[in-house]
This record gives sequence, structure tokens and C-alpha cells, in this order.
Amino acid sequence: MTAGDIYSSMYNTGSVSVIPAGATKVMITFIGGSENAILQGDQGGVSNFDINGPNGSGSNVPQYCKWNGGGLTNMRLFINSTNYISFRSGTGTSYYAYSGIEI
Repeated sequence: MTAGDIYSSMYNTGSVSVIPAGATKVMITFIGGSENAILQGDQGGVSNFDINGPNGSGSNVPQYCKWNGGGLTNMRLFINSTNYISFRSGTGTSYYAYSGIEI
């Protein structure tokens, strides 16, 4: 792959990590998933922490990447082989998708 190439995939599994190979750097621009798909982060050896956000009542909750909620769009999330993202299922089978561009 080279800079400018599209980096994307779709899954239907219990959990999956999105880890670019070697020195590859990717800017993720869209993340989506089923009702129970939860986004996680992995940063320099600290793995599988939920990426939380406000729930409207002052508490932070895991970020679900629901299709019917529009997914997580219009974003610039930079990942590499050390700082990457994972998806996990809240309950049952989940569906996940992401797209971005290699930089």
C-alpha cells in the first residue's frame, strides 16, 4: 500500500482489531456498526479500553457505532501499529465497518 490508498473493511464477528502493518499510518474517516458494536482503543501496550463519550446525563459510556445512529462520521482518527482501534460486541453478534486513507 502507498499513501492515498483506501483502507477499509467490514466484519461480523465477536471482536476484531484494526492494526496497520509495520510503519503504515492510516487516517480513519468513518466507523459504523450494529446496535451493540462498541469501539475500543489500544495505545502503546494499554489494550482494550472502551472509548467513552458523554451520554447526556454527565456520565461517560462506551461509544456504540450504530448504523441507525449515523455511525461515527466526518472524523479524523489516526492509527498505526502501536495506537490502533478494536471493536467488541456488547451482546450477541456484532457487525463492524471502517474506512480511511493511508497517509
